Amino acid sequence: MFNFALIIKMIFLIFGNGLMMYMFLNAGDFVTRIVMLPFLVCLVTYLLEVVFMLLKNDNAVKICRKIFFISLFIYISGFFVFWIVYNIINKEYVLVLFSIPFILLCVKVVRNRIKNK
Repeated sequence: MFNFALIIKMIFLIFGNGLMMYMFLNAGDFVTRIVMLPFLVCLVTYLLEVVFMLLKNDNAVKICRKIFFISLFIYISGFFVFWIVYNIINKEYVLVLFSIPFILLCVKVVRNRIKNK
């Protein structure tokens, strides 16, 4: 018997994926598509993860979780690089110092994730 909570989640994810795909395909410029790409990858991998959970395929679920994590990490890392470079160019060194605890937190999460797997 299927898990109804997963089926409801899958319905919302299908709607979210459709909406994100529509926005991605109708984006005006290349930069907007690059910004939206990690979110699209996260949504698609999360939908696939739910589908594989329904099919009880644990190996595929693990692969989807890894792809989700890598996509999210790339997006967060890109944001931090942009944030630091932008603030160094504008000589806002206080904001660069403000971002250091968040970068360390991100590194700690990645380290714990890698260590636990």
